[in-house]
Amino acid sequence: MSKYPSRYRDEGNFSDPSDTLAQQGYLIEIEHVPSKQRVSFKAYITSFNDTYSPNWTPEEVYGRADPIYNYKNTTRSITINFKLPAASESEAYANLAKVQKLAQFNYPNYSTLSDCDGVESKTVSQAPLIRLKFMNFIRSAKGIVVSEELSEREIYSSYNNGGEGILGFFSNITYNFNLENDDGGGFRVFDQEGQTAQYGTLVPRLIDVTLGNFSPIHDHHLGWDENGVFSGGISFPYGAQEYRCRKDVSENQAGTTTLTEEENDAIALNVEAAELDVLGTIA
Repeated sequence: MSKYPSRYRDEGNFSDPSDTLAQQGYLIEIEHVPSKQRVSFKAYITSFNDTYSPNWTPEEVYGRADPIYNYKNTTRSITINFKLPAASESEAYANLAKVQKLAQFNYPNYSTLSDCDGVESKTVSQAPLIRLKFMNFIRSAKGIVVSEELSEREIYSSYNNGGEGILGFFSNITYNFNLENDDGGGFRVFDQEGQTAQYGTLVPRLIDVTLGNFSPIHDHHLGWDENGVFSGGISFPYGAQEYRCRKDVSENQAGTTTLTEEENDAIALNVEAAELDVLGTIA
């Protein structure tokens, strides 16, 4: 369960089923880019929000009822809330060490400089960028390979949590140690013999963690081209691939696809039905 040595008599035959899920990739994984150090947490998610915000700047024009809107960009913000329960005292200590490491990830790297007199000073060399990965929901779509040669069932069964985390930074990280709650509190820390409690020390039984307003810095282009193809990849942002039914069509010498009259009529009816369904939903 933990890399920390256990001295607790209640852990000898203890088995935590959440460890099995963690080994299968049900994790929140965070990498500190400058140091390459990582920390991971079991995914006891209480809330997960992924917000996309197109930014438009209004320009007021005399005599016009509506402003003229100029598009600027589209930003993305991610917030995750999760719990770190401890099934044992050693896991409680491990959880505390993990959130301590995560807190350290929010500080920059420094380089030491020396002047002619040998006086040393420190200067910021790297900002505290991180990579965040949460199963198949938060990951970089860069490098994810998709195929149009697979069947609908094959596409679904090959869906996984591959890829690395998304580059970005947190606006804030909040810990609630629940020391005052009945379902929280803490374990007292004892000496190596387990006889005497260390003076004024506790490890929390339950830690609530809020990863607030993670701002992704996507390392690949996002947007549509003139052919109606999304340049960020059809798997952006969650890695899922839409199945496209492939029909037997003939191609002429110019390389264009020729559909029969019946196929064209069927496509037109499908488009019309889809539009009516959307209008009905809006109404």
